[in-house]
Amino acid sequence: MAWEIIEPKMGRSAGPGSEVTVAWRKTGSHAGNRLVINMAKSLLAKMGWDHGAKIQIERDCDLGLLRLTLAPPQKRAMTLNTKDGTGSVFVALDSLTLAQSMRAEIAPFVIQGSALVITLPDWAAPERVATLEVVGSVARGTNGARAAADAARARMHAVPFSISRAGLG
Repeated sequence: MAWEIIEPKMGRSAGPGSEVTVAWRKTGSHAGNRLVINMAKSLLAKMGWDHGAKIQIERDCDLGLLRLTLAPPQKRAMTLNTKDGTGSVFVALDSLTLAQSMRAEIAPFVIQGSALVITLPDWAAPERVATLEVVGSVARGTNGARAAADAARARMHAVPFSISRAGLG
């Protein structure tokens, strides 16, 4: 039997489209539970982010999005940690209370100007999931209900974030 080299992977897959993964870690330490955002070396290079960079994180609860940007000077922010070129940011989300750790999942993202906008997995976006459930239950039983519910789900999962909505344009 021949030996085969096993390459390290970020999250569940190191293939195309896996530049960002999101996981939930229950630590039990004084640091508490954290959302872990991992970013590939190639994405860090595109963003111009290096080890120790201060990252400002904003959250759109209704859509289940996070927006990461370089923080202005003297602003409290999350620190980007890198190891072997892969970057990680640890985020405390008080509203997220999961009983167990969640494995890393590939997270869709877009780069908008100098911002990285990440769509959180359903387990990390309970407000978006609740909105989808309400849209689905209200729409059921009416003409066009299925189309209305499907359209709402598509809008919620398509990263419909705009610069003007963010107050940047």
